[in-house]
Amino acid sequence: MAGCSEGEGPLPADVAPLSVEDQSALKAAKKHTVPFKSSFEMWGVDFYLDQGGEFFHQELAGEGNATHMGKTKVVILDELLYPDDPDDPDNYFNPGYPWTATADVILTAANGDELRFNYASSFMMGYPIDVVGHGLITGGTGRFSDASGEMTYKGHWPSATENGKVTFTGKIKY
Repeated sequence: MAGCSEGEGPLPADVAPLSVEDQSALKAAKKHTVPFKSSFEMWGVDFYLDQGGEFFHQELAGEGNATHMGKTKVVILDELLYPDDPDDPDNYFNPGYPWTATADVILTAANGDELRFNYASSFMMGYPIDVVGHGLITGGTGRFSDASGEMTYKGHWPSATENGKVTFTGKIKY
């Protein structure tokens, strides 16, 4: 027969709960870095020039799949630098004209957890448009509340009337 004897250690009821600091340390110790991959079909929601005329604002939405998230929705909020050329103010839509952008990205898993990051990118105007960018994970909600890491963004837009394809790959620590 097995039994307990005095001196074998404290019983569960005798152990004090972890302090907030110890809970934070334990949570941080559980974080691990893993690869992240995703693929989305994207479409435009809104596109307009800001009041000062310096940036085009673009909102994109999409659906796809992401590792650690499963079926995922994505929203990309872009600020595209208005490529002002004093010699030819209307040339910014001409093919071959360089554009730069910064974006905030929100990925939402089916359970509502969000992963957020931002990136900077550049591309040449003219379809098809291929965009490459690099960014940092800035956190999120749920299991991604303290997430960090890096992402590479690749986008392909075949025409002004067709949906685009976007991938995010990188490493995430959560």
